[in-house]
Amino acid sequence: MLSSPLDAGYTISSYYGYRDLSSGLNLHKGLDLYKSGSNVSVKSMSSGTVQEVGTDQYMGNYVIVKHSDSVYVRYQHLDSTDVTKGETLTTGQKIGVMGDSGVSSGVHLHISASTTSNFNTMFDPLYLMP
Repeated sequence: MLSSPLDAGYTISSYYGYRDLSSGLNLHKGLDLYKSGSNVSVKSMSSGTVQEVGTDQYMGNYVIVKHSDSVYVRYQHLDSTDVTKGETLTTGQKIGVMGDSGVSSGVHLHISASTTSNFNTMFDPLYLMP
């Protein structure tokens, strides 16, 4: 179990698993967290090393962290990022600000978890949450 990427007071707005959308069933490969307020800090769930910082048309601004227990977490839809590739992080260190970048239905944090750096072996990040 790791630490929460958001301070207390957040809600889980969408769980990992299949969702029934107007276009049919869709596998949501992550966990969506929402917390009201502006400039909500996103924090590293554990110590680790930043593997990648980037922007993607779907994920928006994102950060991938390899945590010390060899779990990779991708923090997505960020408004901004505060870390650089190769940076060593401590638990709770700010990595960015929650946002609405990429393909998103509103301001939130999407986290994906995997045992591999290419995210081919994704699993439910709820197992990592406190």
